[in-house]
Amino acid sequence: MANKIRNTRKLFSVPALPQAPREYNVGYEAQKDMVLRLYFQGLDEALSQALQYDSDDIIDGSIPNSKLENSTVSFGGVTLSLGGSDATPAFNLADATGYPTSSLVGTITTAQIADSAVTTAKIADDAVTDAKLADSINSAITANTAKVTNATHTGEVTGATALTIADGAVVTARIADANVTTAKIADDAVTDAKLADSINSAITANTAKVTNATHTGEVTGATALTIADNVVDEANLKVSNSPTNGYFLSAQSGNTGGLTWAQVSGGIAAVVDDTTPELGGALDAGNNDIKNVDQLSIGTSSLTHDFLISGYKTSEEGELFRMTNNNSSTSADGRYITFYTGTNHYGSIGTKAVAYGQGIFFSSNGCGLRATSQFSTDIVGPCSGIGDDKDNDVDLGQSNNRFDDVYATNGTIQTSDRNLKQDIAELSDAEKRVAVAAKGLLRKYRWIDAVAEKGDNARIHFGIIAQDLEDAFTAEGLDAGRYAMFISTTWWEHEGEKYNEQAHIPEDVTATEVTRRGVRYPELLAFIISAF
Repeated sequence: MANKIRNTRKLFSVPALPQAPREYNVGYEAQKDMVLRLYFQGLDEALSQALQYDSDDIIDGSIPNSKLENSTVSFGGVTLSLGGSDATPAFNLADATGYPTSSLVGTITTAQIADSAVTTAKIADDAVTDAKLADSINSAITANTAKVTNATHTGEVTGATALTIADGAVVTARIADANVTTAKIADDAVTDAKLADSINSAITANTAKVTNATHTGEVTGATALTIADNVVDEANLKVSNSPTNGYFLSAQSGNTGGLTWAQVSGGIAAVVDDTTPELGGALDAGNNDIKNVDQLSIGTSSLTHDFLISGYKTSEEGELFRMTNNNSSTSADGRYITFYTGTNHYGSIGTKAVAYGQGIFFSSNGCGLRATSQFSTDIVGPCSGIGDDKDNDVDLGQSNNRFDDVYATNGTIQTSDRNLKQDIAELSDAEKRVAVAAKGLLRKYRWIDAVAEKGDNARIHFGIIAQDLEDAFTAEGLDAGRYAMFISTTWWEHEGEKYNEQAHIPEDVTATEVTRRGVRYPELLAFIISAF
């Protein structure tokens, strides 16, 4: 039974033939050709669709291989008929990719290795033995091993063991760039021709100069140069050895610069070493200062002081030390000796000429005492820091730094000149009442510190209590501080240090406030007497 390609059960629809009109008319005659053309066109499309088929239209096994245009397939050099099989195909894998080497069996033969395919990287270390080398290489190795001497070279490099570059053999091409250093250039080897044109031009321009530049700094001037003062230091000196403290520069011919640091072997050193030196005359410092001396002793004593003058006096009129100002002008009076701590000036001792007399003073920066002999009268009075008069400006003691007793033949003299006073008036009634009250406030007492020192032997004093006097003024509506007979002073203390003003207390110090009151008894007694 023949195989059928087509499934005959698929329906085929033929288009209906158009019917002619029952009666002939001109319009039909004109349209029949077009109607027939359309009909056959639809018939052709119906046949085309009926003859088309897909996989569902083909019956399995109905098309034999002989009817196919291509009935075989080929892979890797192996050809098979459609539907055929080969259990051991001999594939050609020359162009195969991604095939794992683990799937290969057998060995790779020499023929399979491409020329030059075994590179250095493919050869394992120590894998090439003598047997793997060509005979010619082994022969060359054997011949070289047997050599006990080097060949003698000729040409630009000669010799056998120690090789020598021939003279004139190193040409410009063999010298690396920037390798001719200063050390390689012989002295006087660079001539004008070897210098660049720009350098020769600069030299020519400099040679043509007829004036010198004006120099500044440590060396000044143009033609004749001058070294400035205080610029030549130890580093500028050409000395043959290193310095040592206490050494001096000595002229030494033949040494570097002709100067040498040397130890003092005579002169002053000999005086130090000699227990009974004899200078044979005056010691002249040549109008120079003796300075930079840590300790200086003049006289007979060990160096236990920074500065010591010692001697031996034989009478009251004799002098141990004399300081003379050879300038007799009074304009040269003033400080002779000044006292400093670091850069802070603390005081002076000096002389001061006065009318028909002279004196000596000891002072701080602002005030001091001056002792003078004037008009046959000896006077100690207040003075300024350079010995001038300082009238009505210096206190003797203060509230927190008092003298104890003042011994005098006569009492103190207080200025009471009308020409120096103003606002002169009688006491007011309130002031008179305070004066009467003050008389009744007089008391006897003993000082606390005297009792602490002497006990029952501390003596009794008479006077007024300053606080009582202040209260008496307050009771009458008066301010005791307005009256000079009443004194009240406040200061601050911390660990023995006293501060007269609170602003002077350091920030990290907590000081205790102290107030001390007092009276001027001459004024107090005059005040009390005025009420009676």
